[in-house]
Amino acid sequence: MLFWLVTLLVGQNNINYQDYARVVWVLDELNECRCYCILLTEGEPLIHPDFVKIHKYAPEIGFKVTVYTNGYFLSDDIVDMFKKYTPSMLDITLYGFDKESYKAFTKISDSFDNASKNLQKYSDLGVPMKTRNQLHRLNYHDIDKYKLLAASFGLNFSLRSFVCSPNNNDQYHEKINLNLPPDDIVYYEKQYKDPVVESTNHL
Repeated sequence: MLFWLVTLLVGQNNINYQDYARVVWVLDELNECRCYCILLTEGEPLIHPDFVKIHKYAPEIGFKVTVYTNGYFLSDDIVDMFKKYTPSMLDITLYGFDKESYKAFTKISDSFDNASKNLQKYSDLGVPMKTRNQLHRLNYHDIDKYKLLAASFGLNFSLRSFVCSPNNNDQYHEKINLNLPPDDIVYYEKQYKDPVVESTNHL
């Protein structure tokens, strides 16, 4: 079984989109190679202007689709589309466990309210979900609170650490300071058994 990651957004701040025709071409090529599953990701895929069209097309040609999302964006069009084209899995990143912790990480005052509201909508739709909780300096001592938040939506708790490599983006350097020391990452990796390190070259 082949699994492939399809990047819908490129560049900084989610402002550059993969052209719809290009994405369709990639999907067709993967289909020719008998790829079975795809992951729609990179930045926040739900803000791609053609996300609904892309997500409809993929299962129509036989793909099982997983979507990485922060749960912040959810239009009525996407809700309607998910009713008919339900993804195999929504992998949702939670940036906090309450309003203050969400705002501290995202710098957006209503980010927790939006994410919570949309998580409930996904749950009501019966969309399969799991969480990817980001572990960093601001939240590593509050893991139990993340567990409670996930449980309140009937979700299993999982853990990923926030690990980045340097580049020349000022915003990036602000967030790289959230990384836990390597010894702490190893500690939590052993405690939770599954690997917790998620490495990325950009935000």
